[in-house]
Amino acid sequence: MLYYNQKGQTLVIVLLVMILALATGLIVSNRVIQGFKRSVKIDSSVRALGVAEALVERILTLNSGTLDDYIANNSCGSACQLIITGSDGITATAQATLSHYGNSTNQLDVKVEKNATYEVDLTGYSSSSTVELCWDDAASGDNPSVYVSYVHGASPYSLSKYAYNAASTLHGSNGFSTAASDLSYPNCFTVPAKTTPLFLRVRAIYNDINLHVIPKGGSALPIQGYVITATGAVSDVVKTVTALKTKPYLPSEFDFAIFSTSDDTPLQN
Repeated sequence: MLYYNQKGQTLVIVLLVMILALATGLIVSNRVIQGFKRSVKIDSSVRALGVAEALVERILTLNSGTLDDYIANNSCGSACQLIITGSDGITATAQATLSHYGNSTNQLDVKVEKNATYEVDLTGYSSSSTVELCWDDAASGDNPSVYVSYVHGASPYSLSKYAYNAASTLHGSNGFSTAASDLSYPNCFTVPAKTTPLFLRVRAIYNDINLHVIPKGGSALPIQGYVITATGAVSDVVKTVTALKTKPYLPSEFDFAIFSTSDDTPLQN
């Protein structure tokens, strides 16, 4: 009978088992570390976004006069800074910048939800300049129409009203005028020049609209509101939040009460 020395084979097997165990351990450890890093990054991301949103919400409570002063001085100091330290000692910081919305010869772009009203301030706008109103076709559903109330003049104030369907519409029998394509937009019409312009109220009908308010004749639209941009940071994670604070105006429900054209039927418009 022959006897073989199997010690060497046993050692090789033990080494292979150790290598496999080590490799498995490294893989598991790497996955745990990667998972931990992802968790930390998600946590930091949530905190950075949260501190930016908190700063925006705080600035939204400031009145127009205060915001105008901050923009004029190009500084809002501690009002535009926020530091939040969690119970775990992790610190989230945020900085904000302010700018006017409007106050330019550039067009104004805004989304107006169905049956909602957006008000365009025209105080100080040239009495000899028209305003072009354009909007996009709907991505789905009926193309929207617009109903416009233009308040102008001195007391007693004057009211001019305009109602336009999109160039392609399912509501051609509603008595509205029809918009035409212009300036690369499918639906546009011109609001005539009026003495002492005050404001336009644009109501979206049948669908949401992406509205484009285009000043004409080289005139600039006055300030419409304020753009608040806050950047939150936790370590190397940065999140940015942008919000628009418009000037205050009445909701669409008030159009019927304020601009009624009938003395004996108060809700007629």
